[in-house]
Amino acid sequence: METIINYFDHIFLVLPPTAEVQKAKEELLGMAEDRYHELKEQGRSENEAVGTVIEEFGNIDELAADLGVDFETTNLENQHFLSQKDVESYLHTCERADRQLGLGVFLLFLSPALLIILGLLNSGMRPMVSPAVIGCVGVPFLLVFVAVGLCLIIFSSFSRRPFRYLESEIFRMDYSTAAGVEEEYRAQQNNFVLCVMIGVVLLIVGVIPVIVMGIFYWTIPLIVRGIAVDAMMILYGIGIFSFILAGMSQKRFKILRQTERFSVKIKERKIHRMQRREKRRNK
Repeated sequence: METIINYFDHIFLVLPPTAEVQKAKEELLGMAEDRYHELKEQGRSENEAVGTVIEEFGNIDELAADLGVDFETTNLENQHFLSQKDVESYLHTCERADRQLGLGVFLLFLSPALLIILGLLNSGMRPMVSPAVIGCVGVPFLLVFVAVGLCLIIFSSFSRRPFRYLESEIFRMDYSTAAGVEEEYRAQQNNFVLCVMIGVVLLIVGVIPVIVMGIFYWTIPLIVRGIAVDAMMILYGIGIFSFILAGMSQKRFKILRQTERFSVKIKERKIHRMQRREKRRNK
């Protein structure tokens, strides 16, 4: 039901905040809530009930016509209006930036892998590699992976720059675009759960090689010890990569749907605080 409330909050942003519009919104939400509970009693799943309610009650175009609101005029008056193309561009940019961020973090986890193995091979009574090999091979490997990882993280941040205003400023979109965002949000929930599950499993499994190495420490070769540590770091890196994809996917839809810390009310309070500060500075 929370999804339905957030959805109607969002699409009603395109209408002027008059008493008539507010009354229509409350009546529509009441009918939508009754329909939602009716569908749940019929055995429908959460996603099916939400999707059906939005499809049946979400035609804001007809409601606007009944209230005498001109959508085109309303949209032109808004400082920010997102078209379908803008939303698609934002989602595509964020998906690519999320992969870059995740890959950058993974490379940082992986960067000391070769250095760890070479360092272990250099220890003991009979070193298998010389310090020169560590300096000429292990250190450049570390530096290259760190450099590439940091570049990917920085590039990921710069890629999002054109859309930073969405996090702090109020924006609006038409009914069809908002409905598409809501549908895409529901569709990606399975991917979100899958990514979280993969991350949790890898973080748990990643400890196993180190535990086994600790138990049989004196009976296994040095190279195996290094591989065990590297395996843990690789598994942890992939796990963090999965968490990043899951978390960032949720964030971009919170931004588009203007919910939680990106809600209109919170943005309005921030804007008012900034305006008051600006007035005090000008005095």
